[in-house]
Amino acid sequence: MNKTIAIRYYSKTGHTKKLAKVLSDYFNIEALTINEPLTTPTDLLFLGGACYGATLSKEMMAFIKTLNPQVINNIIIFTSACKLNPYQLFVEELQKNNLNVAKEYFYCKGSFLIMNINHPNQDDLVELKKFASKISNTLLKD
Repeated sequence: MNKTIAIRYYSKTGHTKKLAKVLSDYFNIEALTINEPLTTPTDLLFLGGACYGATLSKEMMAFIKTLNPQVINNIIIFTSACKLNPYQLFVEELQKNNLNVAKEYFYCKGSFLIMNINHPNQDDLVELKKFASKISNTLLKD
């Protein structure tokens, strides 16, 4: 049985888009913005975004409300942020909609003004490829 994968992301600064591209290349599937609804059965959704002012964006919050737990089996978060790791924010919002969130997630630094300049950088992208390989060898195994 082949497992179905989807990638959706929201990116204000381009950081999450850069991460989504790495996943897209690794899994050879198109990474789409959250403007594209997810309506087909999906074994694993890679969902990317960040926190802005210690919360998820209103766009991401609206997208999460459209996700159907009967269509999506599992969600993996990928994110970058300047300070706060937003994984727990994602978990709380997704679980409100009865969605299953994997314990595995990817987080790296993101730049903001003069903090963490040039992040995500090439080393971060290499780490994301390693993470994708790990997921491929564990959660995507038949």
